[in-house]
Order: sequence, then C-alpha cells, then structure tokens
Amino acid sequence: MALEFLGGDPESDDGGSPTVWRDPATGDYVLRGWVIADAETRTDVGADPPGEVTMRFPARMMQFFPEVNSGGADLR
Repeated sequence: MALEFLGGDPESDDGGSPTVWRDPATGDYVLRGWVIADAETRTDVGADPPGEVTMRFPARMMQFFPEVNSGGADLR
C-alpha cells in the first residue's frame, strides 16, 4: 500500500523538505529532513549506526502528526 502524505514544511522554499508520510500498513512514519552537517551537532549525536540516519526535523512540523493535531486533516 502507498504511503499517506501528511504534510510538507510550509516554510520550505521549494516545498520538498522536510516532509512527513505515514505507512498505513504499519502506522510508522517516514520523515525527510535536513542533513546535519555542523560539527558540534554531529559530535553530540555521534556516528549513525549501520542502516540508520540522524536528521534535523523542525518542531513546526509536529502539526502533521495525528497524535499531535487530534487526528485532523492534512494541514498543508
């Protein structure tokens, strides 16, 4: 089954990222965020384990998670 688009960053210049989707089969979220390139943050979080990635995701995007917005409609 296809992912359900929940929303894209309303402050994005190109509308492409960050973005949130939900997998209706598992209930998992799929996130696209920003690469963390600054050395201080990379030091704080450490190396990514194999098969994982650490990204930056803005707090304003929490509005797209149904648990936060009371299950409301897509807020694009």
